[in-house]
Amino acid sequence: RDERGEVRSVVHGARAGTPDIFGYVPLEHQGRVRACFFAIETKSDLGELSPEQRAWRDEHVAKGVLYGVARSAADALRVYEGWVRG
Repeated sequence: RDERGEVRSVVHGARAGTPDIFGYVPLEHQGRVRACFFAIETKSDLGELSPEQRAWRDEHVAKGVLYGVARSAADALRVYEGWVRG
């Protein structure tokens, strides 16, 4: 409630479309290791990206973020390892 006792909405957390898993992966580039931001969206076997998820992906991939979609824990690990191995 606000100072007048009226109920107000409070939004916490990430915006719509933000991936389920994200962090930094160490990658070697020109003889130096640097941290690259990555994001993995998890989906069921039949799940598809929502419009918000596609917009997040497109915006961030254009900025150099590594992005992948995983349909299982093993799949997420394969995506991550693919980035590490190059």
